[in-house]
Amino acid sequence: MVEALAQNTNEYSFQERGTSVNTTAKEIEKMLGMYLKMGLVQMAGTRMYWETETRYSPVADVMPRNRFQSLLTSLHFVNNMTVSETEKKDKLWKLRLWLDSFREKCLQVVPEEHNSVDEMMIPFKGKFSSIKQYMRGKPNPWGFKVW
Repeated sequence: MVEALAQNTNEYSFQERGTSVNTTAKEIEKMLGMYLKMGLVQMAGTRMYWETETRYSPVADVMPRNRFQSLLTSLHFVNNMTVSETEKKDKLWKLRLWLDSFREKCLQVVPEEHNSVDEMMIPFKGKFSSIKQYMRGKPNPWGFKVW
């Protein structure tokens, strides 16, 4: 899955800029880990993790800021050139192949005695998404519902 993500990211950056970001699966794993840590220690902007006054070493020491932002802007889950018009009718067509692969990997995990399933809202106030929901009484009532 991560190798496909790295390949699609390289292809997309070449299509957009004419040069590839030349990333690897290992570098994509690092970037995703950094992004997860950024979710735990939230700051006003991504650049703040590298700034002198607000430096957060678990993120800033893994990869330079410019490289992280370059990968983040080029991150792509599917090759746009190989997707048909019928597949594009799916609202999540840019993530569908990766989500299906992720689901298959999750189904291979052996269930344990203490598994927990919960739901949450990922905040989103954008206007152009037809999959966002409104849930009254939640701290973030508008967003994407995730189980």
